[in-house]
Amino acid sequence: MIKHFSLIFMLLCLSNCKDVKTTDPPQEDLGFFSLGEVKDYILFKPGSYWIYRNSYTNEIDTIVLQYCNLDTTYQESKLRKFSAEVITYMYKSKRDGAVYNSYVQVSNPEASNFFMVWSWRCTRIGGARTIYDNSNGDGCQFYYPFDSTNSRGNGVYSTTFSGRLGSLDVGGKIYTDVVAFSVLSDCSYPYPNKYLLSAGKSTYFWSKGNGLVRIVNDSWDAPNNGNQVHMVWDLLENKLN
Repeated sequence: MIKHFSLIFMLLCLSNCKDVKTTDPPQEDLGFFSLGEVKDYILFKPGSYWIYRNSYTNEIDTIVLQYCNLDTTYQESKLRKFSAEVITYMYKSKRDGAVYNSYVQVSNPEASNFFMVWSWRCTRIGGARTIYDNSNGDGCQFYYPFDSTNSRGNGVYSTTFSGRLGSLDVGGKIYTDVVAFSVLSDCSYPYPNKYLLSAGKSTYFWSKGNGLVRIVNDSWDAPNNGNQVHMVWDLLENKLN
């Protein structure tokens, strides 16, 4: 009798277990994310150019925007889906032929603590002036939302929002609505016509409606016990199409 009762109990348990179903949480639709004010800092038409002077070597460098595209990316995972504006562009140096490929990278929809962040990634190809230079480099020069509590990077470098400046005097010209980003181990800044170690520290200053108006870089002129070099690329003039 006890054996029969145990068998019946086990069958009832198995029957009940079959009715228990595990369900994934419903996918969250986050809708559309616009770049908003970011477009005033980094979205310009091809043919636009920026002319800079280097305080260390007195070189002049003209950066010409070759390609620029505003598009929408769609991202989806089991957790969430969304669409977001992104920008891709390429600009080239007339001084040394370096090409800078830049694109906006959005947050991963799989992230457990998701919030939307756009990272402005830049890869420099070429521009090395000596056999000791690394001709390619990568960095993050800008991200949004502007938040000093979070840094962006890929483990090699780290980029931090340094703050908003009401105005900035660059060569006697006042630029307004300026935001600054500090980059450790920056490998994508414009090389001067003099050997410097890559991966120095840079600060990028962006002005709304004008783009990049100043780059400050601190590096060294030789390995180990080299002399520290401080240089500034200041915007002399620009033409925005």
